[in-house]
Amino acid sequence: MIKVIVQDSNWVELGSFEAEKWKVFTDMAQEHDIEIPFSCWSWSCGLCLCEVVEWREVINESFLQEPLMEMYENEVLTCISAVKDEYFEKEENYTIILKRKF
Repeated sequence: MIKVIVQDSNWVELGSFEAEKWKVFTDMAQEHDIEIPFSCWSWSCGLCLCEVVEWREVINESFLQEPLMEMYENEVLTCISAVKDEYFEKEENYTIILKRKF
């Protein structure tokens, strides 16, 4: 199981959900009534930018497309990022923590 916890910029937990294969974080969060702001869907505005607090290596940061903006190594645009396929095949449990920047 791959659990995703979303926190606001003050480290307050906004909610959590189990990750689904082939879905980006923004879509999964919306389906669970957890707000991750987004605007452009052009992969460059940065509104959905999150810091990855735990399990960065599990995330495919360019699942839909390469980001069109510079980010730090521990950041992802949640509108184009998803869990790497191979982690759904593993028997281990993972808890990804995403901290919203905005």
